[in-house]
Amino acid sequence: MNHIEALMTIPQIAKLLPTDDAMHACSVAGKFDGDDRICLVALLHDVVEDKYATFEELKERFNLDKEQMQALEAITRRDGEKYFDYIARVQLNDMATKIKLVDLQINILRCAESLPNHWSLFERYYKAYKILLGE
Repeated sequence: MNHIEALMTIPQIAKLLPTDDAMHACSVAGKFDGDDRICLVALLHDVVEDKYATFEELKERFNLDKEQMQALEAITRRDGEKYFDYIARVQLNDMATKIKLVDLQINILRCAESLPNHWSLFERYYKAYKILLGE
């Protein structure tokens, strides 16, 4: 997929997601400008977890390759999965880790804007960020 094709997927993704979720996905993906493969996975990073589509639907619709599917599966939190078990699983996939670090940066900033109301969420995201950095 080239850069033009990647950009053309944004309206398709916007149809899958509510506006706030689509904006968040674009914010995460925007950090990967120039790497269309990871950008596409970043755009899709919450779609399955939030029940907007299945892995199979996304693979077919966006022609995802094996590496992209593995990253998408790694970055999708499973039903009933404990948060830090999920983070440990994300850490096993390089592409998923890169995307999750950006996702966490954005979420940390969003929580920081509404402190102290979201203090526990801020702490959880910050701890996950440090784990993914290997600290």
